[in-house]
Amino acid sequence: MTDDTSLLRRFVQQHANDAFAELVRRHLNLVYFAALRQTHGDTHHAEDAAQATFTFLAQKAGSLLAHPNLAGWLHTVACHHARDLNRAEHRRLQREQTAHVMHEITSAEANDETWAQVRPIIDDALQDLAPDDREAVLLRYFENRPFAEIGVELQLGENAARMRVTRALGQLETALARRGVKSTSAALATVLAIPAVMAAPPGLAGTISSTALTATVLTASKIMISAKLITTVASLTAFAALGTAIYQHNQLQASRVETAALRQKQSDLQADLAIEKKRAAEASGKLQAITANALPPLNSSAPVEEQLTNNGVMARYNNARILAQNGRYEEALKDFLWCYDIGMVKVTHLNGSRRNLVIPELAMLRTKYAPALKALQERRDAAEQVMLVSEQEVDAVKDYAQLNQALGEHMKNLDFFTSLSAKDNRRQFLIPFVSDQLLASQRYNEIVQTNTFSRMQTSFVLTSASIDETPKLPPAHSKGRIDRFADTTSKNIEALAGAGEIDNAGKLIGKLLEFDNSTETRAKIQEHLTRAGHPELLKAQ
Repeated sequence: MTDDTSLLRRFVQQHANDAFAELVRRHLNLVYFAALRQTHGDTHHAEDAAQATFTFLAQKAGSLLAHPNLAGWLHTVACHHARDLNRAEHRRLQREQTAHVMHEITSAEANDETWAQVRPIIDDALQDLAPDDREAVLLRYFENRPFAEIGVELQLGENAARMRVTRALGQLETALARRGVKSTSAALATVLAIPAVMAAPPGLAGTISSTALTATVLTASKIMISAKLITTVASLTAFAALGTAIYQHNQLQASRVETAALRQKQSDLQADLAIEKKRAAEASGKLQAITANALPPLNSSAPVEEQLTNNGVMARYNNARILAQNGRYEEALKDFLWCYDIGMVKVTHLNGSRRNLVIPELAMLRTKYAPALKALQERRDAAEQVMLVSEQEVDAVKDYAQLNQALGEHMKNLDFFTSLSAKDNRRQFLIPFVSDQLLASQRYNEIVQTNTFSRMQTSFVLTSASIDETPKLPPAHSKGRIDRFADTTSKNIEALAGAGEIDNAGKLIGKLLEFDNSTETRAKIQEHLTRAGHPELLKAQ
């Protein structure tokens, strides 16, 4: 599907009227029903507002090529035009006509009290949302677009678009609550589906397209026509000439008022666009500052290249730990962040270590030194931005999950996991961080869909071999590793049994008992099998 910007570009650069007609067709319902709500059901005014909106779009198409949210722009302009009509006309349709129109609009939701409350204030509430969030709601619920198309328009993946819509719906719920309408997100989503199933009057799209395009041509020639009229009036005499002059003067004054109004709207829209661009620039700058925060090397006289070796980076990491132990928190934080942002990134095989080594140190440091907490939050937010832009950024997903864990914000990981489809590969990188929560709520099928029996087996073989091959360790240390391994495997057994994979659960029980048949391990297995509803499986071993 061609995105809105591409259609606008074709219209501006190639004068492709079919591209403009497609934009009208695509967004007509959104514009028409926004205007209809603002005009209290006056279909004539709604059509006039829709016509004015798309005419303005045709005139300003060139300046909108860089605008990221066309649907939001159209919604705002439609509301402005509709409100102008209300203020200018100060009238309503006759009682019979109003009753007929409102019956058509509300027939599908006659029994829906929530929509009756929401309809008068929904457009104002939408204006409270951030531009991208408003765009997501408008595309999903007012234009009935699938998430894949929303992703194209917002330059997101399908799953990220689904997350954006869910988040925006929650914010819209809050905006409505401030206006006295309280509803759950699920109920609100159902209510908002009502506009999407309605359609603007047949034939209106074609009329609007042709009229808007004609209006742009007339606007371009308006100055020349006015000049000719002034010349003609100057050459006429008597009463007819005076009457014509008065008429032309009135028309010119009306045109000037209209032009001033349009200029004011354009100024307002340009101001909104400037604010949006500023926010985007701030977010981009923040992300760059975080990821490119090159701190001075530990030994300022040594070249940076000498530090970017395994020994050099680990020396700086160990130095940071010593600084933290000695209470020199500011210096320790700088070195830890250098290792996390630069050193362990550039020394490729340390990339995983930066999460396992540095994040726990920062988590401990944050309890004593507040800037460490801010540093964790900034890196978590930066990882989230990268993760939502691209589904292929695996490191960003891992960073996001482990940073949330360090911050104690485990629900963020679970919410993100839940928002992804069952086939999304990012789930397998999140499962270690959410498995306990999924087990607690007995969401066994989701665990097994992501962490399959085959993966469980592979992990079991690698971990057990690692324990066996490790040089002789102190008894307490060795027992601790075995206990953690037995605990993890017992949880996998619970997930398999709870998901109905009884044979696979039995196989994993056998492997674990073969590795460690201690009383403690058998007790762990029994506890997890009982919670899964299959306590009898251990007896079969």
